Amino acid sequence: WIFLLGTGVRSAEAAGLPWSNVNMDEGTILINQQVYKLGSEFIVQSPKTQTGTRLLHAPEAVIAALYSQYQTQRNRQIILGDAWINTHDLCFTRDTGAPLAGYHIYSAFQRTLKTSGLPSIRVHDLRHTYSSHAIRLGISANVLKNALGHENISTTLDIYSHIFKSQQEELATTMNGILSKT
Repeated sequence: WIFLLGTGVRSAEAAGLPWSNVNMDEGTILINQQVYKLGSEFIVQSPKTQTGTRLLHAPEAVIAALYSQYQTQRNRQIILGDAWINTHDLCFTRDTGAPLAGYHIYSAFQRTLKTSGLPSIRVHDLRHTYSSHAIRLGISANVLKNALGHENISTTLDIYSHIFKSQQEELATTMNGILSKT
């Protein structure tokens, strides 16, 4: 969950992330595919939008979580031997190495929330939390648009307009303080 919260990627993009797209030394992650389930088949395809292909600079906590995940997965692969079925070398899989479907991610997330005593939220809310914090930290809408893989800045502004509005109010208050001193 640290990965989703720390990068803001869509859950299908996380499910489709191959280890070859993670550079732990540089702290970068290339998002260029996603996984979804169609019937009984898993489909690997390009991201939702053209700008969905992007290079992210990940926080150290995300890289540390990925390193831990890598070690866990490799240990699992040794234990399972030929039964390990991660044919796409994905970072996030089921215990057998099989890709994750949306319902696997949702169910695991709900179990984590319940175990932690937290209220139920959608997995996608981690993306919104990432975005809300970025805006509150003063990250520009254009930088956020690129990080989220939105095709148009209007998408970013429309979805997070309520947060930008509170920033406008904060700006007015700050400017009022500055102007009242002159």
